[in-house]
Amino acid sequence: MLGGVSNPKRRADGGWDGYLTFYKSAKTKGTMLVEVKSGGVTVKDVRMFAQVVNKKKSELGVFVCFEEQVTKPMLHEAKSEGYYETDHFRSKIDKLQIITVEDLLDGKGINFPVQLYKPETFKAATKKLDSELDQFKLKIK
Repeated sequence: MLGGVSNPKRRADGGWDGYLTFYKSAKTKGTMLVEVKSGGVTVKDVRMFAQVVNKKKSELGVFVCFEEQVTKPMLHEAKSEGYYETDHFRSKIDKLQIITVEDLLDGKGINFPVQLYKPETFKAATKKLDSELDQFKLKIK
């Protein structure tokens, strides 16, 4: 539904399930990590995902769960991560977004940076994720 790339690690995925990429400029791209959770989701899960987004130096993060699981502390934690400011139009986007499965089924999407360049998810992984994928391939051989 989001049109991203899945994390190739099926277990011990490092705290993210997939990612999307976007153009920051004509020559650089950014990443948006995605985490999908169900059952027993708490503010702790949002905190842990925020740490992963920051550790991976991803510009944005999207936390997906069911509507009934979203709490005020979760929303507060997501907001506390601040904003990603685009180079063009100086628009601000929540660095960590919580979107529900119900929103996705209703056709609502994530808040994505305005694309002045090619508006697509890249077919090749970004450089900062390429090294992780290479390491993963080495481990399974």
